[in-house]
Order: sequence, then C-alpha cells, then structure tokens
Amino acid sequence: MCYIDYKKAFDSVPHDWLLKTLDIYRINPRIKYLLQICMSNWKTNLHVNNDNLGSVLINRGIYQGDSLSPLWFCLAINPLSKLLNSNSNGFRVNTKRNIRISHLLYMDDLKLFAETEQKLHASITTVKNFSDNICMSFGLDKCGMINIKKGKATSLNEPFEGIEDLSPNTAYKYLGIYQSTKINHKKLKEEFISKYKNRVTKILNTKLSGRNIITAINTWAVPIPMYTFGVLKWSDTDLHHVNRLTRKILNKFRCLHPKSSTI
Repeated sequence: MCYIDYKKAFDSVPHDWLLKTLDIYRINPRIKYLLQICMSNWKTNLHVNNDNLGSVLINRGIYQGDSLSPLWFCLAINPLSKLLNSNSNGFRVNTKRNIRISHLLYMDDLKLFAETEQKLHASITTVKNFSDNICMSFGLDKCGMINIKKGKATSLNEPFEGIEDLSPNTAYKYLGIYQSTKINHKKLKEEFISKYKNRVTKILNTKLSGRNIITAINTWAVPIPMYTFGVLKWSDTDLHHVNRLTRKILNKFRCLHPKSSTI
C-alpha cells in the first residue's frame, strides 16, 4: 500500500485545469463563463497591525471558504481516480469475478493498493504523471509505503524515490485513523472518547441555554465518535460507557438531575 498526500493541494491546483474540468464534465458554457469571471476576481486582503496593505489576486488554487470550491476540487482530481481504475494494478479481492481495488481517494488524501511492488510503483507513476501535468506535487513528508506479507509488515525491496518506507511499528494516520497491518481499536476508541469528553466540557463551560447546549453537543461533540462508526468496533458496552460519561459531565455542570431517567 502507498499513502499519498499532496503539498498544499488546495492552493496549487491551476485555474486553467479547473476550467478544463468543466469542459470534461460538459458543464453549461454559461455557467463556465460565470465561474471564469468570478475566478478572475478572486483576491484576499492583507492586514498587518490594523493597516491594510492592499489586496492580492489568487492566481492558483481554489477559493477556500467558498461552498462550491470543495466540489470543484473533487471534479479536478476525479480524472485521476478514473485513470487508476482503468489499469490492472490494483489488489484482487475476488479471484473468480476478477474484482480489484486500486485506491481510496478522499479530497487530496490517496491510498493505493497493489499485489506486487512493481504494480504499486506503476500506480504511483500514474499518479505522479497526472500530478505533474496539472502542476501539483507530493508532500513527501506525509507520504508512506508499507508492504504486508501474510499479515506482517516487511521492508520493500525498491521503495519509490522520495517516499518513506514505513517500519512495522509505524502507523499512518489516514483520514483521522491510524493504520498499519491492523487498526488498534482499543487505543483509538480511548482517543476519540477523550476528544468527545473535551468538547462536551467546553460546550458546558459556555453557559448556553439548555436547548442550545443539546444542539451544540449534537452538532460539535457527537460527530467525533460517529465518525468512527463502521471503522472501529464499538460494542454495546462501549456505547453505554459513552452514555454514562455524558450523563456524568451533565450532572457535574448541573444540566441533568442525578436521578433522572436513563431510558
């Protein structure tokens, strides 16, 4: 497997490639013209010690903070996914139906799968060629490769130039989850529960009204453990523990009666 992360991906994608993707997906020319005009006016103001130093045009990258930009970036990077799916370098998960998984891609975080080192190098070369063509580069300090044989991590014979070979005891954080030959479910659950506890405590320290407290917890704290559902193995005991922890914190801040119903 190979984990690839782009260097300042959102700041480096060229504007001409963003416009080209609109042609690839056959976006209405009027919409393309509108976006092109808007893009030419992308700028940011610089302030130092309350002094306005003027504005700077954004000539590369997406306009961060804009709701359309993440979708536009996905459109720009999606042709890479199609290239990887079109080759046979992926890992075969079903021999009878010849089903392969070549990669996982979320925004600019990419994870490659292959059966052999040679096929993995071929997939990395495909990614690099695509990236060079659209003037994007790897953040090599955040990239890594790992070779797993019979459930154990082993050293690669020929690591790809510049990409670090992860040691057997090193885990890579991909989309917030530390991964290696396996996932340490117990350690990660403790980490996410700790983050959840800290967020609930911060919310209760704000002295919001009861309704707004519950809304804030559901919006800002509950998504922490929910993000791991389907990845980490949460038992009923674990969930009851989180429930008791929540009630304990609410009782501490006098937001829940100690003898209230637990149903």
